[in-house]
Amino acid sequence: MTVADLLTSHLYQLAAEDEPGYEWNSGLARYRNTQTKRIVSETTILRLSENYGEKFTEPNIDRITQRFLDGDIEMAQWQTQLAREIKDGHGISAMIGRGGRTQMDFADWGRVGGRLRGEYGRLNSLALEITAGNLSDAQIKQRAFLLAEGPRSAYFDAKRTAEAEAEMVQERRLLGHVETTHCQDCMNFAAEGWQSIGHFPPPGIDSDCRHNCKCRMEFRGLDEAQEGEAKRGVEFTGDNLNRIQQQAVERGTKKVAQIYKGDVGTTIVGDRTMRGQGGIVGEGGIRLNPDLFNAQSLEQPDYITRYKRTKARANKLRETIDNEKDNWSQVDIDNAEKRYRNYLKQAEEAKSSSSFGEYSTSKTMEDVVIHEHGHNVHGDMVSGVFDDIPDFLPPSQQRALGLDPTKQLGMKLDTIAKEDGAKLSEYSTTNGEEYFAEAWTKYVNGKTAGIDKDLLEVFKKISK
Repeated sequence: MTVADLLTSHLYQLAAEDEPGYEWNSGLARYRNTQTKRIVSETTILRLSENYGEKFTEPNIDRITQRFLDGDIEMAQWQTQLAREIKDGHGISAMIGRGGRTQMDFADWGRVGGRLRGEYGRLNSLALEITAGNLSDAQIKQRAFLLAEGPRSAYFDAKRTAEAEAEMVQERRLLGHVETTHCQDCMNFAAEGWQSIGHFPPPGIDSDCRHNCKCRMEFRGLDEAQEGEAKRGVEFTGDNLNRIQQQAVERGTKKVAQIYKGDVGTTIVGDRTMRGQGGIVGEGGIRLNPDLFNAQSLEQPDYITRYKRTKARANKLRETIDNEKDNWSQVDIDNAEKRYRNYLKQAEEAKSSSSFGEYSTSKTMEDVVIHEHGHNVHGDMVSGVFDDIPDFLPPSQQRALGLDPTKQLGMKLDTIAKEDGAKLSEYSTTNGEEYFAEAWTKYVNGKTAGIDKDLLEVFKKISK
């Protein structure tokens, strides 16, 4: 017997019998070794929980299924024995996630029972397909194997309950290691970052990868959540900050150079004497305000994306419920309906937010560089770099060319910003110059929606 076997056996005892060498700290939602007094890492607990499935549930299901395929046992025996293995796997996983048998209450066992009814429904569907002759032996074994992966969801279900009791308030989904690619659902879940506890389905539920899911969950308390919200991203300092700034400058400048006919010039990060100016466009280049530049490295809340993503999740779940409810238990249906209503509520909350829209088209440090280059491009227009586009020349020069300045685009930008700037972003409504830079940022990033059609034509004329 290997060390891993001993650890797995020991964890089984921990979950099922409250083995006295370990104790559950409900305030931390963690296991503690009573001898060393050290907290057992969450990664270790999850891995050992998975080991139980790998060393017991999976081989047992494979062995029982092979006996059925070889004709050694009948269909009814096969179903009964698989159901027992599935039940044991879910029960053990839930107890491990919850903190041991003594931590389990009626509600916990009810959740396990609800999951099991769904698993039994899938097992019954598999039996019907086998009876109909729709599956090969290899397909039967693969479908049966997936049933062995289900207990992982039971672990996170129970783990979330334990974390909530420990006053954790937020959770997030993290992508696990996979041999191929992650499904789009899991990538969407991970992209949402930290959300209120209970927001996400446990790994393996409501995702295309289903029981193949290798994602995991993390939880955090109120103090840590408030600190994270205050930072709204990663705090960059020292050499790491300088490196990130330089990369952003290079990428942003390169994007502009690839599209702009004029002289891009140089871009540097200035000092902290710039007093709130985002950037200064001068002779031959741009000087960026380091404080504002750093702030753009922090993620801005995008309520439009949040609304669309959550509404899409609601619609997909609605379709799944309608298509699969005949195979589900009533508990599963009720839980799914509850998640569906929760998604709709979250979508409406995002839509009704006062920030439902973009504050700026600059989402990253790279975009800040492009925005400031937009002011540089505007300066080129005003100084007459492009002889065939007099729209932005000073009124006196426009009159000398026989033009009416009031009818030229440059003079109308302030009005456009005021009346239609919100189609781009809130910041676009500031004035004509900021509207130009905001529109330029969007254009360089390959997007044109919301840009004034006449200005868009100008952008096309000055592009390579």
